Amino acid sequence: SSKSEGLGVVIVEAMQSGTPVIASDCVTGPREVLKDGECGLLFPVQDVNALKNALKTLLTDRKLRSQLIEKGYERAKDFHSEVIVEQSANLFKQYLS
Repeated sequence: SSKSEGLGVVIVEAMQSGTPVIASDCVTGPREVLKDGECGLLFPVQDVNALKNALKTLLTDRKLRSQLIEKGYERAKDFHSEVIVEQSANLFKQYLS
């Protein structure tokens, strides 16, 4: 768990590999990557009991785990280099026009 995050590349890598994600709800980073908890579970920073409950939930709720794996895998596609390059190019085009 983290007290602070930037982009959280490890979250994207985990989703890409089909791993369900549990992440600290830092000021920036995980909430955006996980689409407000749609693609993974978030817990308050430094809340050990909430982390424990999230782990227990993923271990016992097969349906939720499968949903998070599927949604996470799809979300990870938004961070592929081709997508980022295209978005950056579009941003520059907008700025220059």
